Amino acid sequence: MRNLVFQLGFWSAILITVLNVSSTFSRIASFPMLSMALGLFVTSIFVLLMASVHYCAPDDRKILTLLGVAFAVVCATLLGINYYLQITVVRWTSIPLLAISNPHSIMWAIEVLGYGFMGLATLFPAIIFSKGKMEFVIRWLFIANGVLGIGGIIGFAIIDNPMTLLPGLIVWDVVFPLMTLMLALFFKDKMK
Repeated sequence: MRNLVFQLGFWSAILITVLNVSSTFSRIASFPMLSMALGLFVTSIFVLLMASVHYCAPDDRKILTLLGVAFAVVCATLLGINYYLQITVVRWTSIPLLAISNPHSIMWAIEVLGYGFMGLATLFPAIIFSKGKMEFVIRWLFIANGVLGIGGIIGFAIIDNPMTLLPGLIVWDVVFPLMTLMLALFFKDKMK
């Protein structure tokens, strides 16, 4: 059973890394629909990755990783609804309140909230990574992702221009794939 967990963790981390980097490049290249379609898969697979992390936790810390799984489910639900609506409904309408291209739309609020829950999903389990250099790096990437997610929620709520949050997105575009790549290495090491 543990080997299955390690394999699922490894492959989900690899998939997320590849899909997330592809989504980032799609967004930069002005292919927002492709970026959102890839993001839909990233957030769904993120739940599997966090479930794999949960099964690796020591029993006395499983409550923290279970919270991570719960927050990952909320993240996947919010972002999944947002991306699916953008891909299927919003692209055929011209309702600015629903378009993610409008930084003052409802969908931006859902987007930021979803990534806030992704931050919570990594913040709570960060403590389980405490053995060796690799786990030390993973722990701090989990914390950085958590701070970015929660900072996004707070910043979006208090800042008048949501575009000022773009530097945080750029940092996240580096932190998140590094985190998932390190998790892939973590699970690969566990498979040995």
